[in-house]
Amino acid sequence: MARRSASASPGRPVSGCQSRWTSHPKLDHDSHTKLDHTRGPVLGSVRGVSQRISLNRRAPGLLKQLIELNNSIKKVAAEAGLDQRLLELLKIRTSQLNGCAFCLDMHVREAMESGETHKRIYLLSAWRDANVYTDQERSALALADAMTRLSETQDVADEVYEEALAHLTEDQYTAVGWAVTVMNAFNRLNVTSHTPVPE
Repeated sequence: MARRSASASPGRPVSGCQSRWTSHPKLDHDSHTKLDHTRGPVLGSVRGVSQRISLNRRAPGLLKQLIELNNSIKKVAAEAGLDQRLLELLKIRTSQLNGCAFCLDMHVREAMESGETHKRIYLLSAWRDANVYTDQERSALALADAMTRLSETQDVADEVYEEALAHLTEDQYTAVGWAVTVMNAFNRLNVTSHTPVPE
């Protein structure tokens, strides 16, 4: 049976010891580029945006089913004991990696409304080097990163999987996996459609 994580946030690695959450320069650079609204993929969705066919508006029935699936995942996550704020962090992180300005705007606001702190939101693009997240949150974020970067890695590493199950129950792991999957779908619909960020 998977064990739950301790409530305390993990401290920084002790000098001379290797952290299991090793930071990778390229991933850190890519993460910051995607979060920076003056560079990279996010820039394309907030400046000089051309009008395109909205996949959401052209297929409202399909969008409704996706929203209903998302609501069902929220319910499953709550029943599994996952904090709503963790789900919002996962949605923000996934949207950072996919460069979806519309979803970033929505879920940053929803995270703050759910009680998340500005600091934990600001540090999310560098979560591996920040000591403000619990082991459970870090394992879920690692899983979200791996699932979202499948085009680069073609796999979710055993280390990521095992670390997730060390801090998440099987039901929680399942909820996180579905939440990340559906968030990736929302990102792709909105980035492809150039959905504008509300004023």
